[in-house]
Amino acid sequence: FTPAFVSEGYNVVSISLRNHGNSFAETDINKVSINDYVDDLRSVTEQLEEPPVLIGHSMGGFIVQKYLELYPAKGAALIATVPHSGTISASRNGFVKNSIGLAYLSLKRSLFSFINTPERYQRLCYSKDFPGSDLNRYFKKIDEESIRAYFDMIKPEIALNYHKDIPMLVYAAEKDRLLSKESLEKSAAFYNAEFVIGKDIAHNVMLDSSWKDCFNTIKNWLDKNLNN
Repeated sequence: FTPAFVSEGYNVVSISLRNHGNSFAETDINKVSINDYVDDLRSVTEQLEEPPVLIGHSMGGFIVQKYLELYPAKGAALIATVPHSGTISASRNGFVKNSIGLAYLSLKRSLFSFINTPERYQRLCYSKDFPGSDLNRYFKKIDEESIRAYFDMIKPEIALNYHKDIPMLVYAAEKDRLLSKESLEKSAAFYNAEFVIGKDIAHNVMLDSSWKDCFNTIKNWLDKNLNN
């Protein structure tokens, strides 16, 4: 999304969390919490001249929700986000499958083990028509994720603070195999946010074949609510 927003004249800062990309790395990523990631986000926003519009995808959307417990923003777009009610409530799997998955995760100590082949990665994150060349390129960039951070999102409590004081958008992906549209619609109601379902798009909305639908939705929302 960054080049597309820059081309529209927006000033964009893309956040790289600890243990991701070229950011500094903790010795054991599995000890990193969601609150640590909130601190990473704050370390960037406090350098800005004014509160930003925050756009967060998946876990990033949940980090935005936790950030707004403590700090203000001009607006927030939660894109295919972990909802305020957590990952279990958002999962398409039943109780038994979730229990087996959590036991497997505790044993393996690796979230990457769930998507450790391009085939698994596509099944969970992309549309069926997603080009194989792009899939392999993105697969090679995947970082391991913190198990502690994942467990922080299972059944959280969000303390409402700045959430209802700002314009918010919740965008659900029609073909999302990780997070249900119903759970995101409930989050939109919880925050009194605008709710949109993107058609023919899977979980990784910023990279999937129909990414422009999500981009245009965010841009139109910005134009309507924040560019006056």
